Amino acid sequence: MPFSHEKRLLFRLTLWVGMTALMCATLTACGSKAEEPSISAHAVLDPALGSITLPLAEYGMSLREEYMVTAAQAVLLWRCVEGTDALSAPAVANAKAILSSSLIRPQWLYGYWDAPLLASHGVDPKIDWIPPGPMGVDPDLALACRATDEFKGIGFVTTSWADTDPASAANQLIRYSMEAYLSTLSDSRVLALSDTRKACVEAQGYLIEGDDLGEVYIDPSWSEEQTMSAFLVAAVCSDELDFTQQAGDINATYEQQIIDAHQAELVAIKQIADERVATATRILQDAGLM
Repeated sequence: MPFSHEKRLLFRLTLWVGMTALMCATLTACGSKAEEPSISAHAVLDPALGSITLPLAEYGMSLREEYMVTAAQAVLLWRCVEGTDALSAPAVANAKAILSSSLIRPQWLYGYWDAPLLASHGVDPKIDWIPPGPMGVDPDLALACRATDEFKGIGFVTTSWADTDPASAANQLIRYSMEAYLSTLSDSRVLALSDTRKACVEAQGYLIEGDDLGEVYIDPSWSEEQTMSAFLVAAVCSDELDFTQQAGDINATYEQQIIDAHQAELVAIKQIADERVATATRILQDAGLM
């Protein structure tokens, strides 16, 4: 089936799903626009993984560390649910599967890009995330296991995952990421690039829909092959324009401004992230998984 507009938008904003309600609380003045800065930082793109690494990522966990934390959480959940420190065969298999998960998690922050990766893996690779812990557990028991201090003590601290506590370090990091991202979307240089990309897509016979950066229009009646062809046209136009690198550098510059203004706070957040990774590593080593 063709991908819906909502699903495509979800992947465009994959780093910040669920955080929209927090946006204005973090902006210096919602609705106001500061002077646009000269480019002073750069995004690091990895076409092999489809990743876009921005400066604030330095203060959280890497993608590999996220998987390590998830595997450690799985160990804790299995032990809690089964009532023993000894890991059963399904528990070991679950944790090992998480640790061996692919690092490919394409990021469509500024629209589709990296046409070769898109052609190979699609918009939504089926190799991304494995739920930790046993499935089909009594809801009350699952809730109790997740409420333990040990489990909560190794939560995510990244720009792609938020904690459930609005005041947590993870949420503060993601707020700063969102602030920089919103500034990027409204930057006149990015909007000019977007106009050029839209013209390229339309020249190939496709329509553009939506506000901000715009997306190639997908007719609901199209086959999956037709839909992918449209996505690839958008990605090729983006790649030819070097859109993602240019928009990423602007995004990185806004993030660097935030880093310069909140250095001490971000260093403290990084310490929390490192401590949680260290705890997860110890759990995995004790379980014989590392």
